[in-house]
Amino acid sequence: MLGRFFFDNFQSILTTLVGVAWMFLFFSDEPMLPKVLGTVAMFVLAVLIGWYGAAFKAWYRDRRIRP
Repeated sequence: MLGRFFFDNFQSILTTLVGVAWMFLFFSDEPMLPKVLGTVAMFVLAVLIGWYGAAFKAWYRDRRIRP
């Protein structure tokens, strides 16, 4: 049941986690350059995870439809 929830909502969960990490990063006392680099790194990581996750989800659904 919990696994199905994560499987169906992984993109929303990922967006929330990146948003929370971004908020903590920008409210920290670090200089601006690490904040910008951290934001770019989080964005790239979120895009890669989301893209691979969507590809896996499509593959898995296709696999379940055609055994």
